[in-house]
Amino acid sequence: MLALAQITVGMTLGSRFDRRRLAAIPRALAVGIPVLIGIIVVMALFATLCALFMPVDLSTLVLSFAIGGMAEMVLTAKALHQDVALVAAFQAVRGIAANALAGPVWIWLTRNRTKRTGE
Repeated sequence: MLALAQITVGMTLGSRFDRRRLAAIPRALAVGIPVLIGIIVVMALFATLCALFMPVDLSTLVLSFAIGGMAEMVLTAKALHQDVALVAAFQAVRGIAANALAGPVWIWLTRNRTKRTGE
């Protein structure tokens, strides 16, 4: 049953692809990969900075600050024998903060863009 569900989801997603979307992938990667590398560097810098002032292993802090799903980071922490509770707490706070701040940041960005363009 699980295999059938995966095949159905794959077929549904595959049927929605068209050539224009596939042709846009290289451009999206050209923009997305540098942004992702920048995020990783900033995350690693924050983790390193915190490791200087906190008695926590750098590996735990990297997993705590890492973008991605909470489940993936917690399972990775468990597999690497890091502090699972701390990683889960950091990820939960990050998720709540990102969701709570998304609306106000969007309003601030669109308001500033409107002022600059004179719309």
